Amino acid sequence: LLHSQQFKDTREVACFAQDKYLSQFEIPPSTAWHHRFSHLFFYGGRYYSYLWAQAVVNIIIEQQNLKDNISFSQEIKALLEQGGSKDCSYQLECLLGERLSIDKMVNALVKPLNSFSSLIGCP
Repeated sequence: LLHSQQFKDTREVACFAQDKYLSQFEIPPSTAWHHRFSHLFFYGGRYYSYLWAQAVVNIIIEQQNLKDNISFSQEIKALLEQGGSKDCSYQLECLLGERLSIDKMVNALVKPLNSFSSLIGCP
């Protein structure tokens, strides 16, 4: 969509994006809000690595029933003892008994948020 438009500068692109996707937010016209996201180019990979790690932990906690009892099973101890000496995806597949899919990992991040939302009374 953006490539089919003729824009003179990044401000025009930002105004187009604001009108089309961010109209519910009141952004002062004299600001350059679109210049505030440059840190994502350098930070993004580390941030998403953290999210995927959180998803894996959530899956392990749920599957191993560790919500109330954080005593590691022999399987988890074996996984941790390997460290980085074996392929991580292979180790997780052995522990979980299945390959992790993107959908399962996303669900593992969303499910706790839904639980929290219902706990505090959000729709």
